[in-house]
Amino acid sequence: MTDTTTEDVTGIILAGGLSRRLGRDKAVEPFNGQPLIRRVIERVESVAAEVVVVVADSARGEALPLDARHRIALDLYPGQGSLGGIFSGLAAAGNQWGLVVACDMPFLNRQLLDYMLSRREGFDAVVPMPGPYPEPTHALYSKSCLPHIEAKLQAGDLKISGFFDQVRVNYLTGADIARFDPELRSFFNINSPEDLAEAQALASLPAPAINIRVELFGTPRLRSDRREVALTLPPGAGRNQLVRALARACPALVGCGLRQDLADLEEGYVFNRNGVAFLGEGDFSLQDGDSLLLISNQAGG
Repeated sequence: MTDTTTEDVTGIILAGGLSRRLGRDKAVEPFNGQPLIRRVIERVESVAAEVVVVVADSARGEALPLDARHRIALDLYPGQGSLGGIFSGLAAAGNQWGLVVACDMPFLNRQLLDYMLSRREGFDAVVPMPGPYPEPTHALYSKSCLPHIEAKLQAGDLKISGFFDQVRVNYLTGADIARFDPELRSFFNINSPEDLAEAQALASLPAPAINIRVELFGTPRLRSDRREVALTLPPGAGRNQLVRALARACPALVGCGLRQDLADLEEGYVFNRNGVAFLGEGDFSLQDGDSLLLISNQAGG
């Protein structure tokens, strides 16, 4: 298992489109009480150390509802489509890897993003392929892709996947993706008024209860005589609710992994989500189907 806390990843948001089919700027379109681009940024920030927003010109950047910590990158190849945006964002990134997404993707899935990050080793790009075609604007690229992308731009070949045969690409299969996003909502783009209406309807559906399981190891397993604990939590549940629910379901963990005051884990214990990412201090949002490991980060725990 590896820690994907993503200090080496920059989130790259492509926001240079003209929104012709929607008829208005989709980046600032209200969506569930916030501009659409803010929703996208929040999800990208959960896995990336910094966020770069690629725009066509400085006036466009100034018009977007961004925070001071969000960096603007001007398109180095204006009018050259998403390939130019990917190149510009990756060139501006302060990290070796860039997570590229479009500004009109409201259903980014944290679990899938975590999984993608875990599949980088030995590759230059990680690209989901839920069907016969790749999803290159929901993908990870390393800076080693830059010269190959620029060569295509200079040749006027703007198909994003046109450079894929020149780099090492890890294609995620439909089965890989379905483990985390069986409905493939991660790849939903808002291009038209009909798309927007559908997305808003999907977002307004009542959230089901969250069902997760917590697998125990070491002393917590021995003390409780249990291998795992199944929990049902309310939508939006985070770390504090998780700890308290664990204590209710398995009281033997109090003082043996869980602090006596139930404010958090005891020192030396950590959660790992889905065998991919260690979850640090502070709150986090749980998702239905999450599998957590409660383990000691100390030898013999």
